[in-house]
Order: sequence, then structure tokens, then C-alpha cells
Amino acid sequence: MGAAVEEFFGDFDHEFGLTIPAEKVAEALVEILALLFANPEFHFSDLAKRLEEAGCAKDRWVWT
Repeated sequence: MGAAVEEFFGDFDHEFGLTIPAEKVAEALVEILALLFANPEFHFSDLAKRLEEAGCAKDRWVWT
């Protein structure tokens, strides 16, 4: 972004993350693929919820 745009609107950085334990990576990939095939325009919150419900992820965080 240009300096004037950034000064007016601010910084639009958004970061999201969650932890997938090593022993759950294969199971998490299956869940991710299932979500992609069901809804190719899913949001991070959809992914995090599905992985948490399946026991594949924990420690969700968001920084804006």
C-alpha cells in the first residue's frame, strides 16, 4: 500500500494460527480436504472449528 493509504486506513495485517500435533497431521489433512470439497470458500474459523471438534488441533490464536 502507498503511504497515504496506509496512513488513512492503517495496517491491515491479520494473522491466524492453531497447533496441530505431529501425530494428528494425517487426520487433520483428511479433515482439511473434506472441508475443501464441501465448501471451497471456507474461512479460517470453519477450519479451526472442524479440526478442534475432530481433536486434531488446539491453541487457536488470532492477531489483528
